[in-house]
Amino acid sequence: MSSRRAIAASLAGALVALVSVSACMTIADPVATGGTAGIIASGGGKGGSGGSSAGGAGGSVGGSGGSGANTGIESCQNGVDDDQDGEIDCADSDCVPAFTCVSVPSGWTAVLTTTAPWSGGTGKPIACADGSSATRYLSGPAGAASCTPCTCGSPIGTCGSTPISCSIGDASCNSLSAINVSTCSNFGAPGNGAISCVLGPTSAAGAACPASTSSLTNPDSWQSVADTCPLPAGGCAAGQVCVPKDDAAGPRSCVLDAGTTPCPSDWPSPQTIYTGGTDQRACGNCTCLSLGLTCATDTFQLMTQAGCVDFGPFPTFTTTSCKSYNLSGGATWSLKRVPASDKTPNGSCTAIGGTPTGSVQTSGKTTLCCR
Repeated sequence: MSSRRAIAASLAGALVALVSVSACMTIADPVATGGTAGIIASGGGKGGSGGSSAGGAGGSVGGSGGSGANTGIESCQNGVDDDQDGEIDCADSDCVPAFTCVSVPSGWTAVLTTTAPWSGGTGKPIACADGSSATRYLSGPAGAASCTPCTCGSPIGTCGSTPISCSIGDASCNSLSAINVSTCSNFGAPGNGAISCVLGPTSAAGAACPASTSSLTNPDSWQSVADTCPLPAGGCAAGQVCVPKDDAAGPRSCVLDAGTTPCPSDWPSPQTIYTGGTDQRACGNCTCLSLGLTCATDTFQLMTQAGCVDFGPFPTFTTTSCKSYNLSGGATWSLKRVPASDKTPNGSCTAIGGTPTGSVQTSGKTTLCCR
């Protein structure tokens, strides 16, 4: 019994010692993970290094970027180091695959040329890479004037009263005298019972046909404009410029010279352009000849009673040919005017005019030779 108590007491003491030791121990932190890697700054600067796998602070954020090698895109024909790599245009490796240096002949000027359809002279030149306005040239002057034909409209004006002349006592219009018949006129009975009359032409006050105007069928003075900007050397040797090996899709690399000059071999595509010009083309005025216009004639009714109160049927005068009637009996007779129902001139006119004249007078002839 005593030995058992000794063993129990020994175990209890050991347990107390163990608890005491545990209470005095400090629990360690978990193993520290590495810090987040630094962020790469714009412009090519590098971020800070990450923290170590041992405990410690994470990596710092990267410093501000330096002047990296690709801050822009190199434009190969503006004489500027766009991507800031110390090389310009044709000297830049970015331009080498598609651009090359070409010599500019003495006396010629290298230009970058942009063409566009002529817009009636209202458009402005484009802006060049250096901020200046392009020099504008004109191309393709219009040919000889071509005009629309002249035409005549429907007749206008008002027909007047038809005159009548009669020969009383005569059946052959041998002694004609004008008779003023406003509406109705009374006359004494003819001595031999005969009367012959003839109508004169009816006048038309202001009878005419309105004339059209003739205008150019090819009104554009020019076909196109050519805006030119200076083309710098751009990384090439003196007397050379940087040009695309194939620039058919964009502005063309060209050289120009005043006057008429054959194109250099490196610039084989010629075009004649001008610094200005005056369009002197015109179409003549249109005129309508009214010789073919006529007016309907009034009708005159011959009545055997005064005052034009006869009920008919009536002998009538309607033409410019002599016509006679034999009147018998009655002390008086009367002549009544029946105006034509339409007092507008009839017929058509003949159009003349619209003759084309003049041409486009060019100035400042220049030869443009492109790649």
